[in-house]
Amino acid sequence: MPPSMDDTHCYVAPDASDSRSPCPALNALANHGYLPHDGRSITTSQLVSALRNVYHISLPLATGLALGGVALCGRWSGIRRVLDLHELARHNAVEHDGSLVHDDALSPDALYAPAEVDDALLHQLLSAGSHSHSHAADSASSHSSSDADSESSQYSDEREDRERARERAWREGSLTLEQLCRAQIARWRRARPLDGFHTTLAKGEVALLFSVLGVREDVGAGGASADTSTVANSCPTLGLGHSDELRLDESPRSKNKNTSAPASVPGEQSDGVAEVPIGRPPAALDKRDALVVPKRFVAQWMGEERLPEGWQRPHSVIGVSVIYALLKEIAKLEAPMLEQQVAAEKADVFVERTVTPQ
Repeated sequence: MPPSMDDTHCYVAPDASDSRSPCPALNALANHGYLPHDGRSITTSQLVSALRNVYHISLPLATGLALGGVALCGRWSGIRRVLDLHELARHNAVEHDGSLVHDDALSPDALYAPAEVDDALLHQLLSAGSHSHSHAADSASSHSSSDADSESSQYSDEREDRERARERAWREGSLTLEQLCRAQIARWRRARPLDGFHTTLAKGEVALLFSVLGVREDVGAGGASADTSTVANSCPTLGLGHSDELRLDESPRSKNKNTSAPASVPGEQSDGVAEVPIGRPPAALDKRDALVVPKRFVAQWMGEERLPEGWQRPHSVIGVSVIYALLKEIAKLEAPMLEQQVAAEKADVFVERTVTPQ
């Protein structure tokens, strides 16, 4: 059963003597007291318990993550192997270049990489997708209105414009999986190349971020207006409603239930507490975008390393099958992005060689 939020789990900022890692998920657990606040001598069982209770990660997945981190970065304390969080910054063990919000190691041979959040990288992540949808929508709107040659087509265009406006409102203040992938590709462009193992780890971090922080938005159902349907306004009452059975290519469910759980509680017992409202995105959106990650959640979880205000843990277990499905989807989304990046780099090299005097 998940722990309740009480005085022992309020956020307490770390001091200079506390050990912290490049992993915001674990740092947040330590800052809230679900792991030892000093971040030292953490056992595998403590890691597994915290990951399961707070983030609702399945026993097999939590065990695999904990054992991997302790095995690669831990130390022996008597007969037990334990972990100090800062050891997770050991370069190219679990840590890797190209992190979304942490700077790269100074050199490939560096022993440790920075564990502190890089404000510029965090800002770059939070800026992802801010203009792409509105620009595309405005272009499409201009194109469709230029083709309008009758009253009926004008009415159709106006209706489409309203739908696009609602879609932009739903997007505002949130990141889709595609936008997270695009942000990762942009980050990799300025980092040293990753090997296969660390590439998979990096994609897995995006998958965990998306599954832990993702919410569903109830837009358009019940006559909701764009003014009241933005993620930023609604997320204090939202929580995850996906389950292990959810397929990324299926339409999101349209359940709507009330909840009495306070917004400050990251997780509640499943028996006796109703689920939080689960909504659906506008019909025009791609079905794989049924979940979005509020940027406010990202700023608090990754920037401040605390459990976001209003966030609730996923109501269903995040298991290996969920992460595996997300990894496949991330690979599918990032493949053409990487191809475009390689093509752009080749074009830049060609232009540079052309304009450079011999």
